[in-house]
Amino acid sequence: MQDYKFSGLVELFSEDYHVTNIHGLEIEIQRVCDSYNANTSRVYALANYAQFLTIKSMTLGQHAAHALHDVTQQWSRNNLSEDQVKRSQERFNELLNEPMPQVPYEKGREEVARLVEQVTRSGGKVGEDAILSLMSALLIGSWTAFESLASDLWVAACNCRPMSLGVKALLAQKGRQQVGEPLHPTTTEQRGQQGKKKRDAHDSIKLDVLRRHKFNLQDKLGTIVSRSRKFTFSNIDGIGYAYRMVFGDYLKGFFETYADMPALEAIRHVLVHRAGEIDQSFISNVENIPVFSHYKLNDRLQMEGEMVRKYVTAGIDCADHLLWKVDEWLTKNQE
Repeated sequence: MQDYKFSGLVELFSEDYHVTNIHGLEIEIQRVCDSYNANTSRVYALANYAQFLTIKSMTLGQHAAHALHDVTQQWSRNNLSEDQVKRSQERFNELLNEPMPQVPYEKGREEVARLVEQVTRSGGKVGEDAILSLMSALLIGSWTAFESLASDLWVAACNCRPMSLGVKALLAQKGRQQVGEPLHPTTTEQRGQQGKKKRDAHDSIKLDVLRRHKFNLQDKLGTIVSRSRKFTFSNIDGIGYAYRMVFGDYLKGFFETYADMPALEAIRHVLVHRAGEIDQSFISNVENIPVFSHYKLNDRLQMEGEMVRKYVTAGIDCADHLLWKVDEWLTKNQE
């Protein structure tokens, strides 16, 4: 069994789940923040669950021994009466309901992490599948928390500031995206006409949309533009483009600062869509990252604690800072 170096995840072990607070008063932004906190809490809760189970399993034997001793004043189960067995079981159940022992310092947490992997290793394939699933879920959860925050926050910001942000979103050009060969080839002139129609469509709002909102779009421009699929929020490039189009220089270079995000996106992609098998998209996204340079097409993604911790933290750090930056902009720009 591979050494997964589970101790690398020790920084994710915490009794205080991740919570981000903002200072603005926009209700819609606060709702986005609340949803984001719920998503990140699930990530940290999952990491902590492995620690919880290990500590709990360590205490089961201790509980059984102490329950026996409390009732019989002996440590051996030999020659017990039925009544003693019954009362020992009742005492054992009482001990199970007592608070779980805490791991208050880093050295103790590292010891627990070591025990988690030791217990997992003893479980053979079942244990290995469990630890791989845990690490995969942490990485996928981190990207999901970031992606949903980025999308919801952009929509909410444009809704809250229709004149300054919403109009920019409405008038922005659709981001360039890679597309496959068309099923029905067209001439250059036809493609030009189709492109113009698409651009015109993205710069206008259909009558049925206006009717649906009773011609009141004051706090709905972000929602409407988002539903038009002018922007994509499923990858870091699309997210960066959407934010640059409405926030301009305020967020210039922001996403480039978080150099680990393309790798997190690529990792999440191969885990969700390729069962962990490396594809060309992954290789292209991580080609400049030394730790991934040895991968070849169809290799299996290898995971270990420190790598998982690094990219889980990267996704949450980027989302935290983005939320703070947007909230700051909204606070300073009330129109």
